[in-house]
Amino acid sequence: MDKILAIGDLHFRPSLGYSEYVKDQRIPERQEILDFIVKQSEDCSIVVFLGDQFHVKNPMAETTRDFTAFLERLGNKQIHLLVGNHEVRANGASALDYLKEIKGKKWHIVNGIEKVDDMVFCSYQNKLFLETEDNKSGQDKLLKLLPSGRVLFTHQAVSDTLTNSGTNTDIFDEIILPKELLEKRYELSVSGHIHKASVSSSGKTIVAGSIFNQEIGEIEKCIWKVNPHDLSYEKIKLPGRPIYKFEDPKLEDLKSLPTNSIVKIILTEKLSEEKLAEINNLADNFDALIVVEHIKRERNSNYNEETNLLDLSMESLLEVYAKQNNLDVGKLKQGFDLVKDTI
Repeated sequence: MDKILAIGDLHFRPSLGYSEYVKDQRIPERQEILDFIVKQSEDCSIVVFLGDQFHVKNPMAETTRDFTAFLERLGNKQIHLLVGNHEVRANGASALDYLKEIKGKKWHIVNGIEKVDDMVFCSYQNKLFLETEDNKSGQDKLLKLLPSGRVLFTHQAVSDTLTNSGTNTDIFDEIILPKELLEKRYELSVSGHIHKASVSSSGKTIVAGSIFNQEIGEIEKCIWKVNPHDLSYEKIKLPGRPIYKFEDPKLEDLKSLPTNSIVKIILTEKLSEEKLAEINNLADNFDALIVVEHIKRERNSNYNEETNLLDLSMESLLEVYAKQNNLDVGKLKQGFDLVKDTI
């Protein structure tokens, strides 16, 4: 009963992503995942929520009731809740503050930097909260403020980490904690914020990932159990529907997917009615099948003052915009790809 359960970003909200396409609206699935987490917590005396328990800074009353009921089910454990970027408000308060009014619970709200025994907790920090002019100065100040300890739990992004879309956190416009330095200072670091779970090559940095498959490309989620004695850990796969996206897929690729999948298909070429029917006939194979037509048309790749912008490809438009606004075109394209995957 002395293990530590680390839980990534929950993003509690009224419904899960793509729920409108699923007959049961993903309600039983959500409950199954929460039940699974409660069951897995039975051999843990400490539970750490790594931030972004809520999806918005001012959640609906129903959402706060649901989350509070979930906490109640964890029993009389020592529970630490980090304030994430989705929960912290401009005045320094957070969406979690109401939990402080509930008496008789070992619920520790971390809105800042704190140390408990050999565990260091760090909620989401930005240059505004740290009163610095830029992210580099904020990073330097944050590193000085972090106390020593064996384990760091944080909602800060860690350097050289990939998101679901393949974007590296090194280009984020926020304070990033340098992985190499953390691994010299702490025996183990466990972070939230990034929704794709991963472990560094050294095994000393865990990115916990989020809990629910909400977005395109989210296939598998997990929680983590840490042994506080030797800091060994276990990755525990969560139940839940995977969400796939395909562009102009082959039928054989679709037929190999799990039957509980949510599948989104983007068609960039006009198909015959027969081929389109073949794809739509696969709807019964999955819990949800979404077919969207984005038919491409021929566009120019070069730009001059006489060029009609409507005739340019999206890539060329981004290049023009980056040049005119003195922006890094690579970062701009990565940002566009990230947004595009949510469409």
